[in-house]
Amino acid sequence: MKKYKLLQEFAFDIPNVGGSVIYNAGTIIEGEFQQASGAKAGTGRIVFVLPTEGGEPVMVSVPSDSVEEVKETSYNWLYLAAAGALVFWFVTRDKKRKPEAIPGFNGTKGEKYDFRVPTWALPYLINDDPSGLSDEEIKQVNDFRNEVYKLTKNDISSGYGWDASPRFSYRNDITGGLSATEVVDISVKSRK
Repeated sequence: MKKYKLLQEFAFDIPNVGGSVIYNAGTIIEGEFQQASGAKAGTGRIVFVLPTEGGEPVMVSVPSDSVEEVKETSYNWLYLAAAGALVFWFVTRDKKRKPEAIPGFNGTKGEKYDFRVPTWALPYLINDDPSGLSDEEIKQVNDFRNEVYKLTKNDISSGYGWDASPRFSYRNDITGGLSATEVVDISVKSRK
């Protein structure tokens, strides 16, 4: 069964019940096309079931030139393509990032570590100014600072290469997880 949109108003009499039903132009119906005998191709009628209250359903038809077929577009392929692109991006995104940039890697003295630091944490990391930060955010920044020190034996504020142009990233090294936030990149050399 295909879906069709009525291009004009139709009134159908309902036998054995009495009365009629009016279908307005624009109403969507489900029916089947039946070719008229001896007519040119595509000429015929659309037969569909007219539901009735308390009675038997009634088969009715309308001329095929008074309806237009409703094409249902499936966007499933588009969603799958977008999901595939997103998975590809997640799998390949960190290929440029060196393994030593990940906290917890035991490097050697002079090794460079790169971190993605959210811009909201910069005043606290650089100037010890926690104003505007929640207790949870202060704890996260302190934990991050301690992890960097354990890893590099150097303080994050002594880092070099602070990238002055913030960008959005799907993750950062303070909160981790997947949450888009504005970050800057900083490099810290190990003193181990």
